[in-house]
Amino acid sequence: ITIMGHSSGAVAVTALAVSPLTRGDIAGCIIQSGPVTEDLMDPDGSAHSSPFWISREEAVRRGDEYMAACGCKSLEEMRSLSCEQLDAAYRKMDRWLCHFRGVIDGYTFPEDPVVMYREGKHHDVPYMIGLAGDEGTGLMNILTPDNLERYAEGFGSQKEDFIAFCQQLTPSELAGGLLDGNAFRCRLFAETQLKNGMQ
Repeated sequence: ITIMGHSSGAVAVTALAVSPLTRGDIAGCIIQSGPVTEDLMDPDGSAHSSPFWISREEAVRRGDEYMAACGCKSLEEMRSLSCEQLDAAYRKMDRWLCHFRGVIDGYTFPEDPVVMYREGKHHDVPYMIGLAGDEGTGLMNILTPDNLERYAEGFGSQKEDFIAFCQQLTPSELAGGLLDGNAFRCRLFAETQLKNGMQ
């Protein structure tokens, strides 16, 4: 099958394309608004800023934190809550938008998918990558020349390349910071594909 996802769905597509459980089942991937090639943190470390993938231990800790926010002490108690109650408790959490992330569980994801992509361990199938205009810009602080350096830290060894990429943009283009990050991640993904001799 060919799978496609946009925004958080793009994260899901890139996740499926690294899991050993789907090897041989995926014919191709369509990724809209940036593949998961780097963990990008918001320039000001706001509440939605979080790594894409977390450890099992961190997932359990966050689950316990959410349970406490719901005023519950067991899964049975949580199952008795309405969807509205669960949602209201979730939205009061500090990182509510990104509280739950993909879990590196050693089975579905044997290691961090970001690392797996970088090392060419993802499925060797055709990938189509695109962007949605203004993706996520309503959810994050605006990227400016003043906070560009801090945001670029999320690119590790590619930091200087990302800064050079952004310096070609107008201030209004730069203001769409998440879009800039997604565009750059698309480029990193393409370079990774070429480096690993993949499609």
